[in-house]
Amino acid sequence: MILLSDLAPSFTSHRINIETPRGFVACNPSVACWRGEIVIVVRTVNYRITDGSYVVNGEPCGTPENPTISRPFLVRLDNDLNVKSSR
Repeated sequence: MILLSDLAPSFTSHRINIETPRGFVACNPSVACWRGEIVIVVRTVNYRITDGSYVVNGEPCGTPENPTISRPFLVRLDNDLNVKSSR
């Protein structure tokens, strides 16, 4: 397996911890530099993928009773990649 650090030696990964709503997990961050500030949009979802299927609370989802929900959060970081704000 080729790692990003193999292709871009200056790359280092950094975990960004944000508080998510109960039952949600963070995924798919998008990173940008906006007006001199590091900002990310973190997508949170209420489902998990188990054996190739979307599952909410252990039950198949995608029904009116068990919908999939996605909530984006705008996160501002300082220059050391610490969370300054999240909403």
